[in-house]
Amino acid sequence: MDTNETVETVSPDCPAVADVAPEILVPGDLVDLTEASRLLGISRSVVALVVKRGEIPSFRFGQRVTRVSRADLRAYVESCRTGLAA
Repeated sequence: MDTNETVETVSPDCPAVADVAPEILVPGDLVDLTEASRLLGISRSVVALVVKRGEIPSFRFGQRVTRVSRADLRAYVESCRTGLAA
């Protein structure tokens, strides 16, 4: 492949890397469900269920690769918080 050749995205729904805001490409921001379960202290199957229900937004790459952002994990934890003093 020529190094100057542009690679097209696999799906028309997925943006080309050049179209993605630079901050989304921060290494380590997206984690797999196993790492998300470790960070949250819950099982991977519970994380998968919460993602499936849409409580944690996810990114699908192909049929088998799912990633979630650390920011969305933090937002989910905050949404689960109970017993806050008024």
